[in-house]
Amino acid sequence: TFYGHPLHAMLVVFPLGLLFTSFLFDLLYLWRKDHFWARAAFWLMSVGTAGALASVATGLFDYSSIPMPLQARQTATLHLYLGLTVV
Repeated sequence: TFYGHPLHAMLVVFPLGLLFTSFLFDLLYLWRKDHFWARAAFWLMSVGTAGALASVATGLFDYSSIPMPLQARQTATLHLYLGLTVV
């Protein structure tokens, strides 16, 4: 945690934004045929993937260290499996 807040919740927004923006840049590349957009999309995907791995690491730490009732643990486990599948 960082000042009492789970790190996973803070870190997950960056890969989501970067990967979504890389998709938009790919569309711009298809439309404009300017290789700048392809290179920019590549770097956004690279940084977004690295951020996703950092989010996974902090999520696993939060998952294993935060006590939860059974229903919340089942939901968190599903979230864990879906997140790992996406990454």
